Amino acid sequence: MIAVMGIAVLAMGCAKTTTGPVTSEEATTTEAATTTEAAATEETAVAKEFTVPWLIPMQDPYWDRMRYGMENEAAKALEEKGWNIKIEQLATVAAYDVNEQLGQLENAISRKVDGIAICPTNETGVIPAVSKAKAAGIPVVSLSAIIPTEDVLTNVQPDEEKAAKMVAEYAIKQEGKEGGFNAIILSGLAGNITSDQRTKGYEDAIKEFPNGKLLDEQLVEFNREKGMSVTENLLSKYPKVDFIFCINDNAALGCYEAVAAAGRENEIVVVGDDGVPDGLKSILEGRMKYSVWKNPFKMGEDAIAAFVNYWDGKEVPKWTVTPSEVITKDNAQSFLDVYDQYIQKFEK
Repeated sequence: MIAVMGIAVLAMGCAKTTTGPVTSEEATTTEAATTTEAAATEETAVAKEFTVPWLIPMQDPYWDRMRYGMENEAAKALEEKGWNIKIEQLATVAAYDVNEQLGQLENAISRKVDGIAICPTNETGVIPAVSKAKAAGIPVVSLSAIIPTEDVLTNVQPDEEKAAKMVAEYAIKQEGKEGGFNAIILSGLAGNITSDQRTKGYEDAIKEFPNGKLLDEQLVEFNREKGMSVTENLLSKYPKVDFIFCINDNAALGCYEAVAAAGRENEIVVVGDDGVPDGLKSILEGRMKYSVWKNPFKMGEDAIAAFVNYWDGKEVPKWTVTPSEVITKDNAQSFLDVYDQYIQKFEK
């Protein structure tokens, strides 16, 4: 049995914290620095070592939150089983660059890592690499998106279609618009499965109301700036809008800026998705009206739990469903409190 000091999880809060994702080139250096600093803490006996790259489609704090969940579950594995799980977070330089992420996958396979966690830049585009990883004996877990192949160990994700339908129906009923309304959908990326699932959920909710009308649907690439600019154009085109259903909170925040700038904030209800801190704060301030809580910490925890079960020889389901909940002004603070708990632990 090898004795080492502390928890050698990359960028863990008890060691020197990296505030954002590291690049591929920085990963080894950051891991070494973290391990060295962890050696200053109490001694922990390690029975096994595991390395898990965490491949993300862009630099955004949301993916850091998933890593905190991973680190939290990794700490449990160390305490309960003596398994030291090192997590390497790698972001593509250009957002949703599938070729760069494929390169990261190939690198991980060649290094013979113990598992790969990924939020894919393109769910179908990464399938050949996922199949190659499985053939090499490396399990792949997808977070926040479904990779449609049996070669993935599990997909850790909320039921995106159901959640979008749930929040849209809730908003329509809460606003007393069951008798009729005009709606716009700001979607994400063409061909992105998560974008398609959320969009379909919104569309299905609108269809539930015979006098509900979908005026327009536009792509905003999950992006705040495009959420704002696209909304500006749509508002000039449509004089009567009741709801704008947005693909995520980032797009909703940009959308609301355009709505407020046009002086139409009392007319239009802006709905987001994900429950990120800025979105939660906007809801508390009475700006965005509704969103959906997609717990990033739980997704990270479930991903590492899936790896642990796999390494333990246990069966892992192909879809690990994380819960969703409608966010309103009444409960938004409770979700901010969840963020605070993890941030205080991992961003010391």
